[in-house]
Amino acid sequence: HVSRLGTTEVLYLAAIPVLLATHIAWQRQNARQIMTFAAMAILCALLYVPGAVWLAAAYLVLQGRDVFDGWRQLHTWWHRGLLTVLCIILLAPLGYALWQTPLLTREWLGLPAHFASISTIVGRLADSLYYLFIHGPREPALWLDRLPVLTIFGMLMFAAGVIFYARHILAPRTRLLLVLFIIGAVLFALGGPVGYSSIIPIVYLVITGGVGYVLHEWLGVFPRNPLARSVGFAILAIAIALNCVYGFRAYFIAWPHNSATTAAFHERR
Repeated sequence: HVSRLGTTEVLYLAAIPVLLATHIAWQRQNARQIMTFAAMAILCALLYVPGAVWLAAAYLVLQGRDVFDGWRQLHTWWHRGLLTVLCIILLAPLGYALWQTPLLTREWLGLPAHFASISTIVGRLADSLYYLFIHGPREPALWLDRLPVLTIFGMLMFAAGVIFYARHILAPRTRLLLVLFIIGAVLFALGGPVGYSSIIPIVYLVITGGVGYVLHEWLGVFPRNPLARSVGFAILAIAIALNCVYGFRAYFIAWPHNSATTAAFHERR
């Protein structure tokens, strides 16, 4: 839904997966120097997405050790100088644009032109979870009218994923996911340029963790029984397949034939 419109909303859908992928790759020991250059280039590129500066700042605060270790791996002075020059070159157009047009700073920070009342912001913050389980966003051009974002299967796996990450609350990746979700939800609640898509990747990452957690628990109960293991894999595979079929039908059949969707695109013309 987000990708097909070709709007800036897709940038928020991509920012968090790119940031998390960079975090995972940067922690690997092989090709450390190359990854340091690549990671810093990606972080600089993310700063061009409105509101992503807060995500990058949260990452640097929580995972500052990655930056420190990456810098330490650059053994020669010219490697460090080259990295510094690379960051300056990549950020120079952004700095020039903000200097030439100071009004862009507000949008770059992901802030609205006019702040709503506290009650409205709190209500939109609650909508971050309400849209997932009760009633989807009131944007028929992006979402199927009235239906929540998640299916029943997605809700159950999300709950399992929350349990899994709660059991590993001290893990760096858990804290990073939690902080990124909070930042995305707050920016969405403020009503600025950052849309609801900013938190969707985290939701599905938690769902993926829930699927893995359920399968792990099943295999823990039946560690050596090949029949039980096969049944567990089969049930989970069938549930995922049915969930995918439901999603395809919702997108290709239900959504384009929904009256609210038709009205929304008619108004766009």
